[in-house]
Amino acid sequence: MAIATGGIVFGDEANVVKLEDVQLADLGQVGEVLITKDDTLLLKGKGKKEEVDKRADQIRDQIETSTLIGLQDQKGG
Repeated sequence: MAIATGGIVFGDEANVVKLEDVQLADLGQVGEVLITKDDTLLLKGKGKKEEVDKRADQIRDQIETSTLIGLQDQKGG
């Protein structure tokens, strides 16, 4: 979400910025938020397209690697 909105990752696990140091601009921006009983959609995020594309590629690679490992485990190898 941070990359998609142009925000930053913060908090204990992030080890980048501590919660007490976060500024309003660090939260990122979206153009539209849709909330239903079951879903929340953040639309028109203000993140940089190149960074969003790079992160999407990283996620695809992780899914592919995870799938391959799962298939190897099923085959016993």
